[in-house]
Amino acid sequence: MFDAYAAISTPPGQSGLAVIRVAGPDAHTIGDRVFRFGTMNIGNVNEINSGTVDRAIRSVQNLAGYQAAFGYVVDPDTEEPIDEAVLLCFRAPHSFTGEDTVEISVHGGGQVRRRTLAACLQAGARSAEPGEFTKNAFLNGKLDLAQAEAVMELIEADTSRSAAVALHQLQGGLSKAVRSILDVLYSIMSELELTIEYPEYEDSELDFPSIKRRVDQAKSELEILRSGYRQGRILRHGMTVALVGPPNAGKSSLLNRLSGEERSIVTDVPGTTRDTIELDIELDGIPVRLIDTAGLRESMDPIERLGVKRTKDTIKQADLIVGMVAPETETIDDTRLWLEALPQDKPFIWVANKSDRKEFADYFQQLKADLLPHLHFSDAQMICHDILGETYPPLVISTRKAGSLNLLKKYIVALYDAWGSPSEEGVILTSERHYDALVKASNQLEFIAEDIDGLPLDIFAQSLKSVAEQLALIIGDKVTDAVIDEVFSRFCVGK
Repeated sequence: MFDAYAAISTPPGQSGLAVIRVAGPDAHTIGDRVFRFGTMNIGNVNEINSGTVDRAIRSVQNLAGYQAAFGYVVDPDTEEPIDEAVLLCFRAPHSFTGEDTVEISVHGGGQVRRRTLAACLQAGARSAEPGEFTKNAFLNGKLDLAQAEAVMELIEADTSRSAAVALHQLQGGLSKAVRSILDVLYSIMSELELTIEYPEYEDSELDFPSIKRRVDQAKSELEILRSGYRQGRILRHGMTVALVGPPNAGKSSLLNRLSGEERSIVTDVPGTTRDTIELDIELDGIPVRLIDTAGLRESMDPIERLGVKRTKDTIKQADLIVGMVAPETETIDDTRLWLEALPQDKPFIWVANKSDRKEFADYFQQLKADLLPHLHFSDAQMICHDILGETYPPLVISTRKAGSLNLLKKYIVALYDAWGSPSEEGVILTSERHYDALVKASNQLEFIAEDIDGLPLDIFAQSLKSVAEQLALIIGDKVTDAVIDEVFSRFCVGK
């Protein structure tokens, strides 16, 4: 067994090409055992298997870094050809992992890539563990931990904004922001240590006004980083938008129209939707999870009552509530009751649907005259309207007219943008691990700032060290094997 590990680095399924990656000190030796230079001549099976095929007398170990070679892959025991291939050679430390590496590109059929990987294992490589290539890139100093995590974020990104944020983190955006705060903390800690250890030294007198300013600066920068997590969580998991309202208000039609698919059954019979229906869409690069819910009304039907309960549970979990009303669906008093029961701490968009109906004008006037004066929405509920400078009454739409939904889409995108971080570097947190570390660091720094004048110097220094250790966890400067294993356990094999 040689010191090398191998895996298929491209996704399952048929494709034009597949890449098998081999890394480790003996990667080039494995390459020599499975790769033959030159053209695979056409001949009978016996000629090929006996090794009489003309080939260039060359070795992978003689290739320069970043040099590619054309040839073919063989079974290392029988010399049976498997496929034409291009081998790309990398030499340590100038590779993704920092180790000697070869990447073998073959045709992307399942049989070909499986046989090519099997040939590498027969030649002495072992199967790579999930995330082992990226893990070794981190351990070899090619990436810090935040950048390594960004590799998987980029692989999993389904929308343009998700991909852009992951790429920014991979390029070191988050790491740079964290290191900037750490530099401030280390500077203060060095001054404190000098005073504690050498109080007689003439330069050991502390400049407390300067220290306070720098502590406040670090605290402010931490808050800015934390504030980007709401956007990051949405990019990671999607913005949950609950479509709620009475039966027959057009919730299912709205879901179908926004998604461009006929996912929800639409009929004129109230109560058609009995359970929640979820659908993921993308709006301006933002992942959005639409949830069509059962109509809100009192019912003696046990199945419908269960659906209403699930609607209320969905409302509690939603990032945004789209409340829909429409003519001839319920009384004004019933509308007021469920509107007033909505959570006061969640953004809310009130939508009046079916504007294409002839009875809509009278219904809308009734809403303004008999309902609006009695409704009182919180600032949190009204954030979408405040962002865009729109005035109430409700947003008027018709799910039969695609153009009337543009303002609703605009509301949703504006809400996401309003939750953004004021960071000049554009840092958006997507990892719960990063967020938890920032919260702990921020809380500890808040404690320091509140009592900075009364803290003994040794306690002050130790407290700053605790803050720095939390931040170091993000970029992996000081991290345990358990944390490393947990981070890379969710990586795919081959990355």
